[in-house]
Amino acid sequence: MRSEFIATLALAAAVQAAVNDNAAEVRVFCDILGMDTRVDTISITLDTAKATEVLEELAYLNLTAAADDWLKDRSGELTDKNGADKKTERQEWETHVKKLTEKDATTGKPKYTRISAARRKTGIATAMARAYNKAIVIKQDFDKLADKVTGAKAKATSEIKSALYGDGKSEFDKGTLESTPANNCQDTTHKKNAGKCVAWDFLCLCTASNAEGATRCAHGATGGTLADPGKDNDAKTAFEAIKAHCPQWPATKAITADEIFGTIATFESLLGRQTDGQTNAPNHYVFGKPHSNGACDANSAQGMCVNYKTQLSKGGTGIHWLNNLAAAAATLRSAEKAAQEAKATEAKLTAIQTAAWALYDDSVSEPAEVHENKQTFTNKQGEERKETDATCEAKGTGDECKPPCKLVEAEGGKKKCKLDKGESTKAAHQTLK
Repeated sequence: MRSEFIATLALAAAVQAAVNDNAAEVRVFCDILGMDTRVDTISITLDTAKATEVLEELAYLNLTAAADDWLKDRSGELTDKNGADKKTERQEWETHVKKLTEKDATTGKPKYTRISAARRKTGIATAMARAYNKAIVIKQDFDKLADKVTGAKAKATSEIKSALYGDGKSEFDKGTLESTPANNCQDTTHKKNAGKCVAWDFLCLCTASNAEGATRCAHGATGGTLADPGKDNDAKTAFEAIKAHCPQWPATKAITADEIFGTIATFESLLGRQTDGQTNAPNHYVFGKPHSNGACDANSAQGMCVNYKTQLSKGGTGIHWLNNLAAAAATLRSAEKAAQEAKATEAKLTAIQTAAWALYDDSVSEPAEVHENKQTFTNKQGEERKETDATCEAKGTGDECKPPCKLVEAEGGKKKCKLDKGESTKAAHQTLK
């Protein structure tokens, strides 16, 4: 009788000591499992409309100085040659060019005006084309960065779900769970279920095959008896019952790369935490409280842990769910960086846009008569520089013999109109001033 009483006291002490033993480890798994309902909070966005608008404006600014044959059919590129039918391309190009003369909805005036200054048009066309072509390359870089941002949420969500429930899964699935915890929670016999997903490993910490194991994870919790994880929906029922005791993050708190990396670091810091005094357990690789014999077999409300030795030893591929979770964090971090780089790239486009508009405004603001006067003056300069002895002599000896020509004495006392070399040089210098 006395021996039975002592045994009862010892058992009670053991049970009491077991309560909440795995609380720290379970908190990490609860944090990860809680991401399931928070994936919609992932928010890494990028407004691409501005960059698209800038490139479109530069395309039309480029057309303002382009040659007429370019506006017609891209200088022959869109003509039907060698049997090619480019009717559709021509129609699209004509529609594009037509917008050059469309009136702005706000001002009621065309936004763009063709540059007509003959003396500047060629140079402006070259400058505009150079700016536009450079902007096209920059916009391509912007689009690549934008793709990383816009696809990040879906990719990270898939990676998080795979970490929680297994590759390609979005909810609990018993899949290949075996009939005993020993075959699911440790790899000493080369079983491969340990580390496949957080949900399965969560059961290893909080269920026992022949006792109530939930209290080891949360005081007062129930539903932690799981004799055969592979039977019917027993594993899912136990999972949901214990998960209900998990502490929760605010549902609106956005998942970030920093949060995930932090959770991973916490998990790794708890490996081997409860292996004090163990001589048989692979201490560095155990997550949770191992059995007195070092096993993770969930027997007699002991050994409620996961043994990751195969995954974490030399030559191992790592814990599968942890790899998926790290991939999700990397996806979000890459998207965050891409968003910042995209904004800097957009600033380059805006700078080109500003310079192109300045060149356009300077060129289009000159009145047409100014262009004509300057062109006439230039032609007059050319005429003056062409005077020679022959052209002067042709003027005769009358009033038409004007500088840089002059009357000189010729043979027989006759007058002749000849080029005054000194006056011609002087006039040329004055013209060039």
